[in-house]
Amino acid sequence: MRLMRHVWPALLALAGAAPDEALLVVCFADPAISTRRHSVASHVRGCQVTVGSFRLVNGDAAIRVVTPARAMVDPVLRRACATDTALELFEVGAGPYDGVALRGSDGRFRGNCLRHVWYAACVRALPVSIQRVLIADGSDVYFQRDPFGLLRRCGADLFFF
Repeated sequence: MRLMRHVWPALLALAGAAPDEALLVVCFADPAISTRRHSVASHVRGCQVTVGSFRLVNGDAAIRVVTPARAMVDPVLRRACATDTALELFEVGAGPYDGVALRGSDGRFRGNCLRHVWYAACVRALPVSIQRVLIADGSDVYFQRDPFGLLRRCGADLFFF
């Protein structure tokens, strides 16, 4: 039985089955998100690194790039969506979201509070095949190993990092 737990996912992957893991990442660039610490260019490059490094360590998982609008996503990632069928943009729109506007009165994004609303909407829209979800920052994460590997090895239902 223990062997089947490890063999079964591999057989499903060979058969072209739907992925059972997903990375969700809020990843978009707009001058209004630029801060002293992060420029628009650093968001763009950071998103490429986050998504690209994850894909290198996990070639099968679904990846959802959460964004208010497709045009706000780096063109490199938009083109990657055309060749990687498990990489999709998840557009949340311009809001308001549960009464919270996308931008404050100063014109800046309220992303730190809104991203949790966006993640919830994205999780609700995931295919039923998805059993494990990782939510990661969009512009400052580099994956060196498959983060789902620990969950698979331990048989854990929940892992908070």
